[in-house]
Amino acid sequence: MKRAITFGCWSLVVLFMSASAFAWGSATHAYFAKELGEKWGYLNLQEIYGSMLPDMFNLMYGSPYKDFLWYETHYEFDRVVEGAWGRGLRAFAYGFVSHNDAWGADYTAHHNAQATEEFPEKGYIIAKRDELAPQLVPKVKDFLVNSGVPPEVAQALAMELAPGLAENFVETAIDILIKRNEDPAVGLRILLSAQLRSFGVPFLLTKAYAREFAEEFNLPLREASQMIIGAERNFRELMKFYGGVLIKSEPEAINLLAVQGATLAESFLQTATGYEVAVPPESIAVILRDYAIPLVEADYAEEVSATLAYLEEQMAKGGISGGSSPFAFRTNAKPETEAERGTAGFRLEQNRPNPFNPTTTIGYFLPQEVHVRVVVYNSLGQEVDVLVDADQSRGYHGVTWNGSGLASGPYFYRIEAGDFKASKRMFLLK
Repeated sequence: MKRAITFGCWSLVVLFMSASAFAWGSATHAYFAKELGEKWGYLNLQEIYGSMLPDMFNLMYGSPYKDFLWYETHYEFDRVVEGAWGRGLRAFAYGFVSHNDAWGADYTAHHNAQATEEFPEKGYIIAKRDELAPQLVPKVKDFLVNSGVPPEVAQALAMELAPGLAENFVETAIDILIKRNEDPAVGLRILLSAQLRSFGVPFLLTKAYAREFAEEFNLPLREASQMIIGAERNFRELMKFYGGVLIKSEPEAINLLAVQGATLAESFLQTATGYEVAVPPESIAVILRDYAIPLVEADYAEEVSATLAYLEEQMAKGGISGGSSPFAFRTNAKPETEAERGTAGFRLEQNRPNPFNPTTTIGYFLPQEVHVRVVVYNSLGQEVDVLVDADQSRGYHGVTWNGSGLASGPYFYRIEAGDFKASKRMFLLK
């Protein structure tokens, strides 16, 4: 009974949040799928829907399952390819593959930009996020101060939270420019792709991911399947909304996105700080129109074009063709990525909650059994605590840190797992 109640509450949270969420990057992925695949018609709509859907678990705000499921859709995408049957689902799988974080469109966006050497070993989105974030700090601070957060605390929180908001603004700005310059009909394509998506998609997704999900979290298979089906249903509704927004003129679209984005920003900031933060929609519109769009306008098209050429080459190497014919996914034909360097699939998550008092949980994913060391440092680089120093099995892991007895301020945590090393910042607020 308790498990059923938990699932019901989570479903309501996702349903509510999906109505107020940006669909960051969806138009860009849809444009890639249109250019790579069938070009137009029912099969291309399936490709477009598949190209957007790996982000469906982004709607699982606050869920302990979000990071694991995000990893599955962005790295274990071959399961969708292998399970697809019929032309429609093969087209869907084709689009799904184009999204992936291992070597697909997300890889170029977040790990390795294609068009310029200005961002060595940094994705285009990440590079632009790092440029925009400092401009957002004073604005986020104002939101917090106006909501009752002490100014000195608001400054530290704004510096912590601005990069996450900046990344979302950058992706949305590129979507708007895709609609303006590359494909004026992209909104209609997104809307139709969601309305006409193959009835077999939910079954394909549960076949691909439900069993591993259930085993990872010790859930009944039926409950794991229901969560996946529910997430896809909610994302589909979001795509209908987002497509409808992008059908409208650019000023209208920005205003609609600003209203929805303000609600999302309020939820994001409240979750992170514990304060009820008010974010005026007009502030979101200004950031999007006057900061984010000008930031990417000069060079986004070059990056999009280079990524498209890169995807065509890599998908051909993988033996993947469009939805009009069967295709084989050859894992040994994947392009050289971090996999060959022994770091693909490892993932260190941002601690939650953040800021925190006095406990927080650090999550990370291991694609294989490996010796893991997780250490906390203070702002001077001094070791504060060793949280993990042991061999651990493949899968998602979480470790809780208790900062009681320590002063408020920034701390850092670092993971070393084989050749993989990564660090993130967290904030103890008392």
